[in-house]
Amino acid sequence: MRPNSNAKVPGIVPGTFARGWVFVVSVVASLVFLLVSATFFFSIIVKSSPQLASIFTKGALPMIAGTFQTSLIALALAVIVGLGTSITIVFLLPEKLKLIATTLIELLAAVPSIVYGVWGLLVLAPWMLKTVDPLLGKLPFGTSIFGNNGQEFGSSIFLAAIVLTVMILPTFVSISRSVIAAFPRDLIEAGLAVGMTRWEVIVKVVLPSLRSGLFGAGFLALARATGETVAVALCIGGTTEVQSHLLYPGTTIASDIALQFGEANSVQIQQLLALGALLLVINFAFALLSRYLFTREQKLLVR
Repeated sequence: MRPNSNAKVPGIVPGTFARGWVFVVSVVASLVFLLVSATFFFSIIVKSSPQLASIFTKGALPMIAGTFQTSLIALALAVIVGLGTSITIVFLLPEKLKLIATTLIELLAAVPSIVYGVWGLLVLAPWMLKTVDPLLGKLPFGTSIFGNNGQEFGSSIFLAAIVLTVMILPTFVSISRSVIAAFPRDLIEAGLAVGMTRWEVIVKVVLPSLRSGLFGAGFLALARATGETVAVALCIGGTTEVQSHLLYPGTTIASDIALQFGEANSVQIQQLLALGALLLVINFAFALLSRYLFTREQKLLVR
């Protein structure tokens, strides 16, 4: 007689070996990932430890200030443009145009950062010098915020912020669109049924309910902006002082590391690694906060 291949062997559950190997491989892969990550962070901290205290001295303040200046301006502009784009894609565009718009946004995410930097320096900067910068100086308090007319440079904090805005738009739009699309359709139809217009439903029902998820998308885009290197290095110009006027050159942590690392001595390398450690902490905090807010919003929608 041929043995029955479907017969159950006492004490052995079918698929136990397969699930066991999958479990072992998953655990090993997770441990390897944790080990590599811990080694990476630990090595940076150890190498930069002699200069960690110096990152808050006057020499590092221009980089820290420039990082927050460019990132916060880019985030504000990206939220304004990106939120309108997400609402349009989810609620206003027909299905065929939704696919086209989504594809174009994904193409923006695929463009290398050096291309954005070259575009900003060679195309955007001359146009801003002729058209945008003179108009900004005529605004109320424009001189105090942007600088005196006739003293602008092609490279500036504001130029880097504009380029960063374009770069982080795909990140913000992708996440915010997913958050908005997950909103229960029954609540939208209920709002329309009681006489609210579509815009009133969006402004008074959808967006207030999704603020945690949208904040999470913003923080994730902010983390992307703070760590951008090549494009910012090409557009921001570089300076050794804290810059208070947005149309003048500045610097950021990431761009300074990229520009100074090639000619740095051993002590300067430790200082740059200390700045890198600070940037890692900032980005890690933003990523954790964005993940928390996004997860919180998803749980609220399920309820």
